[in-house]
Amino acid sequence: MSGEASRRDVLGGLLVAFSLAPSTALAQTGGGEGSGGPPTVAPDLPGTLAKFPDLDAWIRIAPDGRVTVFTGKVELGTGVKTAMAQLAADELDVAIDRIDLVTADTGLTPNEGVTAGSQTLEQSGTAIANAAANVRLLLAETAATQWGVAATTLFTHDGAVLDGQGRRATYAELAASTSLAVRARADVPRKRREARRLIGRPVPRVDLPAKLTGLPSYVHDMRLPGMVHARVLRGPSSGTQLTPDLAALRQQSGVDRVVQVGRFAAIVGPREWPLEQALRVANRGRWVRDPSVPALLP
Repeated sequence: MSGEASRRDVLGGLLVAFSLAPSTALAQTGGGEGSGGPPTVAPDLPGTLAKFPDLDAWIRIAPDGRVTVFTGKVELGTGVKTAMAQLAADELDVAIDRIDLVTADTGLTPNEGVTAGSQTLEQSGTAIANAAANVRLLLAETAATQWGVAATTLFTHDGAVLDGQGRRATYAELAASTSLAVRARADVPRKRREARRLIGRPVPRVDLPAKLTGLPSYVHDMRLPGMVHARVLRGPSSGTQLTPDLAALRQQSGVDRVVQVGRFAAIVGPREWPLEQALRVANRGRWVRDPSVPALLP
């Protein structure tokens, strides 16, 4: 082959390059640490694609050309959400800002178990990249059928398939007549390294703006109808028990009620911070050693 990139090379080397998954990727897919997860149904496919081989479980293309990518993993601050968007955008030949990534939605995404053990990209990233390569090939084949040419004479760019002779079809147009409810093929190669634009290059993290501006994105930001918070009244160390003035605590701003069951006591209210303030007041009170708990030192 010459050093000049041909249309076949740009399309991803559909006939001349192959993607081989490491053996550990097949051995460790599924539920994550300590869990086997869903069964492997397509052992010839890499990553979690072996457990969820249908392409529409991973990728959908909307009529406006936006691409939705699904992963069962979550963003824990390690940047995997950005990395998976990079993988999908590069393999599909679309701008990264046209990728909408849906993470760990039990009603929408594959069940990939826990997010742990540094396996997110090995499992889910590999699945997304190979699913994207499959989708790119399917769309090129649809265009080839419509134009009466071989798919290897076509190339992709910016969310469209082109023939270099003036004909161009967008992914949105091609997706209208291409079903993604099909099983991924194991012999579809990834893009050639020299044709990649995003993988291995820094891009702005998609998860940081929400974190830096304090948008609700954590479990403790969840608000449910009628939800209240609580703080348990504890002694300063193991084997101790507070003896607070419960009547005074009931008068504290933000404390709706005091729950007392035997020696257990807790304060309840609609907001956390007033409870924290009331707890600090309680902690300044007296405490006694619980006689039922043996002392650590004689």
